[in-house]
Amino acid sequence: MSDAKTTTEAALWPLSVADELDAMLMGWLEHEADEPQHQSVEAATAVVTIDESMVAQLEDLCARWDLSIRPGAHANGKWSVLCVSGLPLPVLGLTEVIGLLRR
Repeated sequence: MSDAKTTTEAALWPLSVADELDAMLMGWLEHEADEPQHQSVEAATAVVTIDESMVAQLEDLCARWDLSIRPGAHANGKWSVLCVSGLPLPVLGLTEVIGLLRR
């Protein structure tokens, strides 16, 4: 009976966007770990454009992955342009995941 209760509770608490992005990024990084890496880059920066309502969620995700985030160029009120910096693979993975969500 506890399994039914756990399933019901899980249905009541859907994942946040940050949690979903975190899971997708983890999957992407696990896939990339299988590939040989020949890069000696210590840090990377990416410019991402996201819906204004998603900024707080992206900030949460970046904090989890020790990525820094700062405002980029100004966009209209619906979109935010942000610069994300940190270790190359998480930064690249984040851009890949965001790109997948736009399709």
